[in-house]
Parts: sequence; structure tokens; C-alpha cells
Amino acid sequence: MVIVIAEGAGQELIPSNDTSNNNKPDASSPDDLFQDVGLWLSQKIKDHFARNTKKTINLKYIDPTYMIRAIPSNASDNVFCTLLAQSAVHGAMAGYTGFTVGPVNGRNCYIPFH
Repeated sequence: MVIVIAEGAGQELIPSNDTSNNNKPDASSPDDLFQDVGLWLSQKIKDHFARNTKKTINLKYIDPTYMIRAIPSNASDNVFCTLLAQSAVHGAMAGYTGFTVGPVNGRNCYIPFH
């Protein structure tokens, strides 16, 4: 399962006294205007499965914020990211698991992990 959440979403859900979130809002940096909802959500998911089920989960949290902001994007980046996102969603909706999407010989392909 893949969960995608936008930066700044769900701020009203995070308690102001939440100590699990190290990224507290700070007006000194524009990157710190929002608490990191991704860290908070991943911890809540881990807590839920640890408390309510006997299943073990392997949760990976990836924050691409600084990788994406390393250089300015252009229109080609926007089109490419849209194409990758749509391909990933189409594959997931078709029932495929254990794959990523990417260009192979000029075509978008499902690339299996295994």
C-alpha cells in the first residue's frame, strides 16, 4: 500500500503538545511552517497495528522534500512526474504489487521489485 500526503495537510489533526514530531513550526525558515504530518501519520499507523492487531508491518516513510527542492523544476519535470504518478496509480488499481514505474527505452513500464 502506498499513502501519499501533501505537505501541510492534516495540521489540525496533530495535537500541539505532540512530542513525537521534531519538526515544530518555526517562522525562521519557510520549510518549517508546518509540522511534519508524514512522521505523525506513520507513527500513528505503527501504533495502531502494534496495539490492535497481531500482524507485523514494514512501514517505510520517505520524505522527498529536499530531494525535490534541490534544483528548480520546469515544465518537463511536471509532465514527467504526472506521468509517473498516473502510471503508478494505474498499476495499483490494476492489482499489481511489488513494482515501481519508470522509463525503459522511451516507454513507461512497470518494473518489478523481485
